[in-house]
Amino acid sequence: MTAGRPESLSAVTIGVTDMAASCAFYDALGFETVHGGPGTPFTSYAVGHGFLNLQL
Repeated sequence: MTAGRPESLSAVTIGVTDMAASCAFYDALGFETVHGGPGTPFTSYAVGHGFLNLQL
């Protein structure tokens, strides 16, 4: 490992302004929702061994 460079990520959180539209986008790509959804302020999708999070 190079100093200061991460070996892996377990989660990435993206700020969104429209949760319903954002969920529709990731749902259309086939991502698996594990928490939340269109009517919530926070949603998580499983991505391999990690997570993609959406937050209003």
